[in-house]
Amino acid sequence: MLINRDTVCTLKVRYTKDNELQNKFIGLKYLKESSTAQAIYDVTKEKLMNLDENIGENLCGYVHDHASNLSGCANGLGQL
Repeated sequence: MLINRDTVCTLKVRYTKDNELQNKFIGLKYLKESSTAQAIYDVTKEKLMNLDENIGENLCGYVHDHASNLSGCANGLGQL
């Protein structure tokens, strides 16, 4: 039996609005076989950063599962 193991990138944001914490699901994208830091950066830019120019200025951080493509200090998403 074959199991489909597509890589999926999901973006969820937390922010405050009128002093209340908000949680929003922003996007979902199949990465096919490419889950490099650059591929995830491109999805983040397309689905999140292009929504409003103030997002990048107000971004505080990101949470991930400690995969090297996200947490790597040389080539991880944070460096991009």
